[in-house]
Amino acid sequence: MTDDSAGRLPAKPLNADIALVGQAVWVLFFFAISMAAWQYTSSDAERYAWLLADFICAFLFFRYQSQFINLALANLVFMSWPVFAMVSAAWSVAPGASFYFGIQLLMTVLVAFLLCIQFRLEQLVVVVFFGMFLAALLAVAAALLPPARGIDFVGNWRGGFPTKNVMGDAMVLLVISASCLFLQGRWRLLTASAAVLGLVLIVLTRSATPMLSVMLTLSPLPFAYALIRSRTVFSLLVGLSLILVAVVGTGTYVAVTYFGADPIGALLASFGKERSLTGRTLLWDMAQQAMDAKPWLGFGFNAYWVDPPAGMLQIRDAFGQKITFFHNNFLEAAVAFGVIGPVLLIMGIFVAAVRSIRRLLHATDPIEIWPLLITIQVIIQCPVQNPLLANHSLWQVMFVAAAIVRR
Repeated sequence: MTDDSAGRLPAKPLNADIALVGQAVWVLFFFAISMAAWQYTSSDAERYAWLLADFICAFLFFRYQSQFINLALANLVFMSWPVFAMVSAAWSVAPGASFYFGIQLLMTVLVAFLLCIQFRLEQLVVVVFFGMFLAALLAVAAALLPPARGIDFVGNWRGGFPTKNVMGDAMVLLVISASCLFLQGRWRLLTASAAVLGLVLIVLTRSATPMLSVMLTLSPLPFAYALIRSRTVFSLLVGLSLILVAVVGTGTYVAVTYFGADPIGALLASFGKERSLTGRTLLWDMAQQAMDAKPWLGFGFNAYWVDPPAGMLQIRDAFGQKITFFHNNFLEAAVAFGVIGPVLLIMGIFVAAVRSIRRLLHATDPIEIWPLLITIQVIIQCPVQNPLLANHSLWQVMFVAAAIVRR
């Protein structure tokens, strides 16, 4: 009598166990690079996670060589970013730094390729979801358990993250992933709870950027879901929305023209911001000066920040932070690469946007909304953060993966 006939379950295939371990490793990777444990490990956890990922990616390149090459040839616009970053060492004011950071950017793109080789769309979203969910749980623990490191001296929640904005960005990714998995029908109690937790933590950061960006990113979600499930419902939602936009637009025009209203100022004030956007305009002025100094080829990738001018050092001292980007992706690209920088950035965004919209138009499952939401979130971040053309960046990985991942 065999083991099966004796009532024993057949052994689980070894490949299934290996796949489960692989998913767990990626979950921990996303948790680490979200900087969720920064308050306890400084940048060590993130740095070592990226170092390990780079080595694994380089090792597995030989196993998946043909897939890597095919993805690179099919995504030349994304590959042009690290290539140009490394080439910029030829004219960079800090050649060694530009080449080194360019290699890191190349590995960041290749990590996104490796994720898409190993996972299909829903599998990728699951891995990202659990990584960010762990980050959310640690954020709560860091704020509520002694010693309470998760709340700063003015009451803003930052969890185990270095700043409230970094925590807000991670929670936005959690909300996006949890929402898409909920609509897909995966662990609905868990994903709904995680989405609510993420939204609560975003509010507790008191950070305007993630609060506003999560609302704008999720706003197309009902339309996208209706488009997949019912064209009639989608048409109704679009019609009602157009009517609402017309009414709001007319009211805004009358208020501004005849009553001198300031809707932009009022919107910023509602999020605790003023027109300088918490000092970002000072950084943008410095970026403009840098562009005027080297308009054609720029300073080289990340080279400006190796030895910033005295004005930038004064801004750092005033804010008490070691600022390393201009909080505007287009200006950052222009300072690094000159006139070609914003062009390369816009080309990449355009390709990702077209692919995500085309995927949605042919979608049969709600999980296929995820790439569009990721693309929208990155587009929203670009004018005020630096999600793209960024070496060892969580959002750089998410953006490329969303644009190329298989169904």
